Amino acid sequence: MANDVEAGPYPSTSSEPSARLCNFATGSSALLASHKTWISSTLAAAVRAEPLMYVQAAGLASRLGAEAANQKLAAARGKAVIDYLESVLGKSLMFADVGSYGESMSAGRPNDNDGFYRGVLVSASPNGFEPPRPEHIPVFGELRRRDEQMMQEMRKKEMQRIWIGAGVKAGGTAILAGLEDTEGVVVRADTFRTARYVGISSFRAGLGIGISGNPVVLIMFNTTDPSVFDGRSTSDWGVNLSLGPNWGKLAKGLTQYRFFEVIGRVAKLGWQTASPDDLEALRNALHILYSSLGAAGESGPGLLCLDVPVGGVGAEVSVVATWGTIRVR
Repeated sequence: MANDVEAGPYPSTSSEPSARLCNFATGSSALLASHKTWISSTLAAAVRAEPLMYVQAAGLASRLGAEAANQKLAAARGKAVIDYLESVLGKSLMFADVGSYGESMSAGRPNDNDGFYRGVLVSASPNGFEPPRPEHIPVFGELRRRDEQMMQEMRKKEMQRIWIGAGVKAGGTAILAGLEDTEGVVVRADTFRTARYVGISSFRAGLGIGISGNPVVLIMFNTTDPSVFDGRSTSDWGVNLSLGPNWGKLAKGLTQYRFFEVIGRVAKLGWQTASPDDLEALRNALHILYSSLGAAGESGPGLLCLDVPVGGVGAEVSVVATWGTIRVR
């Protein structure tokens, strides 16, 4: 008799957990209490620590019963793992793959119903966006194609509600107070057309001295019309502190998609210079930001002003809070 949690298809570590969840009840996709404990304590902890984690759950079934029914049952078991993980995390996963082996990996006699074969192979990895599967894992067929179609539709809807552009932020502080101004242009992320001007004029309060300027990336989430931001007030401490401790990991993902490289070229030469590959890379990067920053769960539009890590001028040392007003034309 197998344990409820056995060794998985990959070597398991705290950052890349892997397990074989066994002993599902015959004909059932309901997780056991021991499965839930492993998911909530081990798998969920790894996913929380790595926003760009890829999770794979491939369901298994014993040879008891009809092959077609076992294929569906195994898929339901894999889906149950992802559904429970998302409920523990309180959000949808960016990169998740649910598949089914059916009874193809089961041994023994035709009616062998060993709990080792009533299970799910689970693995998670931050190494790239899709870790290589073991050679014996087949393509998941129609279920995988349907998942990919759903993902494409979701991405298409995301891009229709995202605007992206480039601009310049300049400002200065004299001891206790100062001014800051951001000017830029955004375009729709699905077409990279329909340009709109965006400006942010802010008052600074805090300790510092000097003046500086630097390029910025402007991103609007959850809106088909940037005019919703016109006249809105905004405030923040310093620059991009709302990105929090995950910024390093997000920056790594954005760099992989040449996000800053493409934005810098576009800001200098214009959107018409961007190739189809550049535009697709930007869409992928925007999807990472959209998901990692929790924009999908926001109730309304959001605006992100992201400092580009190169190209600044001037000299300033300051710790300030800013209060400003957004302008859109």
